Amino acid sequence: MACVTRRRNRWVLDFYDRDGKRCWKTMPKGATKAEANVELGKIEKRLRCGSYIQPSMMPLFEDVADQWLDNTKLKVRHTTLKGYASHIEVHLKPFFKGRKANEITIDMAERLISDLVKAKVYANTVRKIVQTLGFIMKYAAHPRRGYAYYNPIPDVENRPRKIETEADMASVEETQAIADEMPTLRDRLMVLLGALGGLRVGEIFGLQWPDIQWEHCQIAIRRTFNHGSFFPPKSKTSKRLVDVDKRFFLELKKWKLACPNSELNMVFPSRYAGPMSSRGWTHRVWHPARKRAGVRHLTPKSLRHLSGSYLLDQGEAVGYVQDHLGHSTCRLTMDTYRHKIKKHNQRAAEKLGGAFYDDGSKMVANDS
Repeated sequence: MACVTRRRNRWVLDFYDRDGKRCWKTMPKGATKAEANVELGKIEKRLRCGSYIQPSMMPLFEDVADQWLDNTKLKVRHTTLKGYASHIEVHLKPFFKGRKANEITIDMAERLISDLVKAKVYANTVRKIVQTLGFIMKYAAHPRRGYAYYNPIPDVENRPRKIETEADMASVEETQAIADEMPTLRDRLMVLLGALGGLRVGEIFGLQWPDIQWEHCQIAIRRTFNHGSFFPPKSKTSKRLVDVDKRFFLELKKWKLACPNSELNMVFPSRYAGPMSSRGWTHRVWHPARKRAGVRHLTPKSLRHLSGSYLLDQGEAVGYVQDHLGHSTCRLTMDTYRHKIKKHNQRAAEKLGGAFYDDGSKMVANDS
């Protein structure tokens, strides 16, 4: 039976582990019996749920990080996983080398942040590294595992503020110039669709002909194509219908007649009739056309930013732009394009004023 005893002027916890092996844990010098009983209670709780691990058997942080990353593989996209792996290998493993997962404290995490800031790591990158560390420690502290007693990261105070940056967007003139330099109708339509529909690059490359809603001039976003594989849309709200100008659909009909047959029925197939690689297209087609047009360095993503920003600049509701772009929240739309949201709207003000004033600028009479 577990108990607290006094030995050599210190309180000692005496208990049996889940394998029936007798264990002792000596409390720090100066600890009280009440504190010893609290600690024993925590150990008994972990023993009951089968997560108690002897301190000497606790895994190293780097092993827990690898285990968490392996467990995360099927839950996140390739690019996200690649970012996590980079944070772990480049920053977290070197800093916590030789440390056990249960030894990670708030002070250590804050020293990590200070070192990253001194090394002039970009503030938003530091935030992402700390976020990755938080995911690992949450995994380690799960009662079913017991690799750590708690997750200290939520209590870290010195993480840098997120730096809000304006989206790098193409102008209408730049987009037209790049589209005019595209070598084929297929490539021209891809550029125009990025700007008119605000589609993500992977969404454009994942389009199939059944996704084209000819009657309503809409495009159904049902999948993306990235890193050689098809994926579901980025989020629930990314699965959507996008309104596109009917004049674009006239050009798209011409392309449908010229489009090579594809087993997967791709709207923009490669020369081998399969899905195209976005990286390859960007390198071989986009940048050469951009340079011929004399346009500054922009990526295809800048077309999506043009679409969202232009709609807001024309006074479209934030909610509509959110749906158009497939953002998960209105807040994301506002944070990305806040500089484009109109700060004044005299037409709306006059419309509201019409309820109170007549044409002679007098207050409307109250019949009651």
